[in-house]
Amino acid sequence: MNEAALMELLYLVAFSARADDDGEGEVLQDEEAVQDLVRQARHGDEGAARRLYRLHAGRVFRAVRPLTGSDDDAQDVVQDTFIRAFRNLHTYRRKGKTRFVSWLLTIAVNRARSRARRQKRRVLVGDEAALERIQTRQGEVAPPPRTAAEGADPRQQALLAALGRLAPQEREMLSLRYGAGLSAREVGHAVGKKEAAVRKACERILGHFGYEVVT
Repeated sequence: MNEAALMELLYLVAFSARADDDGEGEVLQDEEAVQDLVRQARHGDEGAARRLYRLHAGRVFRAVRPLTGSDDDAQDVVQDTFIRAFRNLHTYRRKGKTRFVSWLLTIAVNRARSRARRQKRRVLVGDEAALERIQTRQGEVAPPPRTAAEGADPRQQALLAALGRLAPQEREMLSLRYGAGLSAREVGHAVGKKEAAVRKACERILGHFGYEVVT
């Protein structure tokens, strides 16, 4: 198994439990079928909207969990993402062969960024401890290690600790690429980078800390 495939597996294992709680049990590989669901949901079909949620909630969670401070924060971002997406479904237009999930995850990353900014603004001037906690959530400092005795999943904590040492945009790219399974081109669209730059960055990041995470 190469480093990229192993990283995808790590994301799935580390962040699967909470995602599964949200009903992710369907797998739909046919993008045309997904686009049919989008059209139905756009015309008010609640069943189609629920199915879109079940198909994508876990993937969105895996993408945003490393960008937030906790499972609860990530779940809030997931809910906010789908509320925003369904409210603005009338604006969605497929471009070429771009997948619906790419549009959805662009919203998710923006919601995660907005949440981090709001949390930082709430910190009172002079409250250094609170500021440090918020900065940790944004990846500006590495998260403190937690032990299994504190109830933390050691696999999740190992991955979060490694990701926390990355710059915020690097973490976004890695999470979208391997947590959400987007192509390099789709990741580039979500974070405002060229496809080649995304490929190069992901390869460099994997080479830098991949061994540390998987051992």
